[in-house]
Amino acid sequence: AYLAACEGRLECLRVIADRAGVGALAARHPESLGTPAHKAAKKGHSDSLAFLATAAPGTLAAVDKAGNTPGFYAAAKGHAGCLAVIAEQAGVDALTATASKRRRRPAHAAAMEGHPECLVALSRVGVSLTPVDKDGAAPALLAAAKGHDRCLEVIASIAGAETLSRSYPLA
Repeated sequence: AYLAACEGRLECLRVIADRAGVGALAARHPESLGTPAHKAAKKGHSDSLAFLATAAPGTLAAVDKAGNTPGFYAAAKGHAGCLAVIAEQAGVDALTATASKRRRRPAHAAAMEGHPECLVALSRVGVSLTPVDKDGAAPALLAAAKGHDRCLEVIASIAGAETLSRSYPLA
């Protein structure tokens, strides 16, 4: 199921669910501990992600070995459509949860990797664009550090310009 999700093979995921059971759709990769939902989100396969959400509930909020959810990877890779599927199928909590050491969320990932469309998608479903990570860094700081001016514009227009003037420490 992991490789089928990686390649966006929706029909293969259906066959796996029918023949091996839905437990196979939630099986974790032996090294990363990621689920097929993590891989589908990383690769932008929103149709596979939607199927996994209905066939194997809970996989959209699962954390991998690094403590990241499928939503984190969707935001990091610029897959706004996957973020919408996660919000619709698993709720906003699946887009705000984190178990990573740095406590970074999808908004941090989108800002740091330069995906303003993902920041917009997160905001549309009610996700804050101003959470701070373990080091006190908000998405605006990470966007500025990486030179993502469009992300800064989106954050300022949605969360307010004052979010850009706050001082956040860097680790």
